[in-house]
Amino acid sequence: MKNISEIKNIVILGAGSVATHLSHALNLNDYRIVQIYSRTSDSAEVLAMKTNSEYITDIDLLNKDADLYIVALKDSVVESLLIKIRVNGIVVHTSGTLPMEVLKKMSKRYGVFYPLQTFSKSRPIKFDHIPMCLEASDEQTLEAIRGVAVKLSDKIYDISSELRRYIHLAAVFSCNFSNFMYVAASDILKKHEISFDILIPLMREFFDKVTFMEPWEAQTGPAVREDHAVIDRHMLLLDEFPDFKEIYTAITKEIIKRKRNQN
Repeated sequence: MKNISEIKNIVILGAGSVATHLSHALNLNDYRIVQIYSRTSDSAEVLAMKTNSEYITDIDLLNKDADLYIVALKDSVVESLLIKIRVNGIVVHTSGTLPMEVLKKMSKRYGVFYPLQTFSKSRPIKFDHIPMCLEASDEQTLEAIRGVAVKLSDKIYDISSELRRYIHLAAVFSCNFSNFMYVAASDILKKHEISFDILIPLMREFFDKVTFMEPWEAQTGPAVREDHAVIDRHMLLLDEFPDFKEIYTAITKEIIKRKRNQN
């Protein structure tokens, strides 16, 4: 049996944003990406060219001799795909919600290698300070994947599958949902030919505040003041944007309810 503490050759299953950025970061740290798997040849070929590796679209052609297999696929396809294969190396997934045990049929040594970050293929990103949430089937496997993680980031956390689910849920609220609020703001401004840039200083100040204050302490605006005159004027303006009116109403009610409950 190979010494699994020495990971050198890696197979990436997936060619989306997470797979792309992880592959780039691993390459920069002298790991060898030997193969890329994706269901579509276009995305697999592009990533394979960038990592100087081969690509496959047929899972039956998977290289079985790598040290580490990183599964960066949609949650909905992981179990149905991986039940078809078995390897000798370590297998990890990058999901925020899937339990670690979904990989146990693929290898005796398995775990989680979850980078807590938002990724877009078109935007370069450094891994230096990205929280890496790790979990493994046994201590030896954990130390092996930790050895990879510490080369990518200085923020390493041992997180159970149970806790990782809540971290992912919180991430959806703090990142995905908040970004949709920016989408709403952008749509409102665009309709009246106002640049989104006008909001950037406001957004930066808010983010700076929540890095040293509890988020609720940083809450401002008409809802927390219960300024119903302003809220009513906003509701009239939102007649132009009916899709956002319900969101505005729901969030306003929640802010007012929390304020009253804390008083």
